[in-house]
Amino acid sequence: MLRSNVTVPASSRRGRIAGREAGRVLAALAMITSVTAFTVTARAQAPSSPRDAYARIIDRSDAIVLGRVVDAGYHEIPVPTDSSVALINNRAVVSQSYVRISVERWIVGPDSDPVIEVRLGSHLSPTAFLQGHTQETDTRVVVYLMRSRNEWWVKRDLGANREQPSVGVEFLTLSEVDSRISAIRKEATASAPVALAARADAVVVGSIERFVNVGAVCHVDSVLSGTVTGSEITLVNQVAGDVRLGKALLLLRARPDSTWELLNDGASCYYLDQKRVAHSTAPLESVFRQVTAAHSNRDGGAKQ
Repeated sequence: MLRSNVTVPASSRRGRIAGREAGRVLAALAMITSVTAFTVTARAQAPSSPRDAYARIIDRSDAIVLGRVVDAGYHEIPVPTDSSVALINNRAVVSQSYVRISVERWIVGPDSDPVIEVRLGSHLSPTAFLQGHTQETDTRVVVYLMRSRNEWWVKRDLGANREQPSVGVEFLTLSEVDSRISAIRKEATASAPVALAARADAVVVGSIERFVNVGAVCHVDSVLSGTVTGSEITLVNQVAGDVRLGKALLLLRARPDSTWELLNDGASCYYLDQKRVAHSTAPLESVFRQVTAAHSNRDGGAKQ
């Protein structure tokens, strides 16, 4: 190994050492700044309270039950003869899929029927309820329900993204039931009409009568709180399927173009099909009084 015979002055050595120390300090400061910036960005992007995976379906359900599958299959429904329907035994019929549930808990909704029949629609097959695991004694099913034409239907969320469930059905083991019920009720309470009323510009009872390009037209039957001009209003929909025809309690936000939109990402439309409001066990008139009082005190709450 060769050694250098060149002597470096002490002042130069001190300068190099000081330079190296300064470099290390600057590198450390840069690392701290980078980590701090990353932490602040992560906090800003992270939701303050992540919602349940089924939150959108919970918000839009008229009722939610937990129970066991009794049976599932198809009903043959006679219809007027038409070239578009099948002929079975010389009768024109359509097949309508269903599942029957022995209800153990009405998680949301005041109903007390021990057994309900639920229409599945074209997006869900009865075989989903007849797989081996659904027949096991420790398996339960949660069904998110929509009420239409005096029948129960499985709720479907057309606005769900890839990470969100789009069909309102969950299968649970007995050990999962209690915690799941608590989580569902927590979400349902947060999206109840009384909880959202303080954020509304107006609260009305109306009949959604027809669909238009931007959404739907609603005939205003009564204004519980706020100011609405005219007997008809236009509801702007963000997602197809968020509203259907029928009478409902609506919590509304005014738009600059004199149309209206629903609160809670389009979910603050509570149908009155059974003389009750979804997400509440209170009598209808009691809910109206509670919502009116909450909206009247809205100056003390925050609109979002």
